[in-house]
Amino acid sequence: MASRTLLLQGTGFDPFYNLAVEETLAGHCEGGYKALYLWQNDNTVVVGKNQDIHSEIDVDYAVSNGIRLTRRVSGGGAVYHDLGNLNFTFAGSENETGIIVRAMRILGLDVQTTGRNDIEIICDRESAKFSGNAYYKSGPKCFHHGTILVNTDLEVMSRVLTPDRAKLEGHGVKSVKSRVVNLIEVMPSVTVVEVKSAIIKAFEEKYGSAEEMSIIDLDPSKIEAARQRLSSSEWIYGSK
Repeated sequence: MASRTLLLQGTGFDPFYNLAVEETLAGHCEGGYKALYLWQNDNTVVVGKNQDIHSEIDVDYAVSNGIRLTRRVSGGGAVYHDLGNLNFTFAGSENETGIIVRAMRILGLDVQTTGRNDIEIICDRESAKFSGNAYYKSGPKCFHHGTILVNTDLEVMSRVLTPDRAKLEGHGVKSVKSRVVNLIEVMPSVTVVEVKSAIIKAFEEKYGSAEEMSIIDLDPSKIEAARQRLSSSEWIYGSK
């Protein structure tokens, strides 16, 4: 068991700040701590570190509809975030997919992992993805993060993640396309709050009672430095 188990819940929806907090929290956990960070972005697309943004999303549509464009430090495919989506980060851990599976089962949902780092559920007799996961490790700093589609606007998601075919000649890594589903299509009453509670319960079942922390417990200068880098045009529109 980790020497210290931490729980941090985001309070704002700014993707640049939230991604900066995630990165700073991972550094905070280098001493062997385990931390769970639950957070949300509103109206945002996040592309993987090595992706060509123009080959993954319709940039013109995003800009004209006020959808913010961001890039994370981990690999994997492009994802759309709104307030019907819940993001989770396990800082100090390389792979905690089992906790998410356990949380869904706490809610009464039968789910399974796939070979593409996705978690799927049966909907209308077909397997569909509701959670995508990615992993990051650099020296002692590591984290596992992902999304959970609870009640996301899938129409907007499909529009912004469907680029102009003429732009599909980039040299970045393309996303793997698969059917996606909201949890409310399987369990109509489920809420983001209930999903959060289930993840916290599953996390504490594995690591013990978590100590609640606040973002003010992290180094603000490190958060700001990361935020400035992650919000720069060079980072967002680059491919590294």
